Amino acid sequence: MVSCGVILISSGERPGSHRITNPIMLYIMSTTIVTGYGWWHCRQITLNDCKAMLAEKAAYDLFDDDPIEGAYFSVVGHDSTAQMMSDLLQVPIRCCRHTVHPADGDQFLCFKLKERPPEGMILSADQLNTLGYEWVLMTYSAEKPA
Repeated sequence: MVSCGVILISSGERPGSHRITNPIMLYIMSTTIVTGYGWWHCRQITLNDCKAMLAEKAAYDLFDDDPIEGAYFSVVGHDSTAQMMSDLLQVPIRCCRHTVHPADGDQFLCFKLKERPPEGMILSADQLNTLGYEWVLMTYSAEKPA
């Protein structure tokens, strides 16, 4: 297992939060992007780890549903990636280009490509498979972990 370590991203102020007020969210993302200032821990996980994390959670839509404790929210930005992730994870993954403002303890289940795709290209499932991918779990903390 590969560990990405802990990353500190700092600025003079915390960004305003438009996040859901649900405790500890699990976001599904199609990349490993740092979405807020603070401490990030990331580690590579297996597809089976991902399935186990999602097994007892329900999907919800930020715009259609009230937040449900223990649910997950997809912020995967492309339909083809969302469909491939749905097929692999065996749960519904919706395409949604929403910006996430993390809170302490939030987790991000990330589908990370092993190579950078050509600029401006929206990839099919076959092209995603050709590039290769891995799963990464990122956890956010506003303060330095003890």
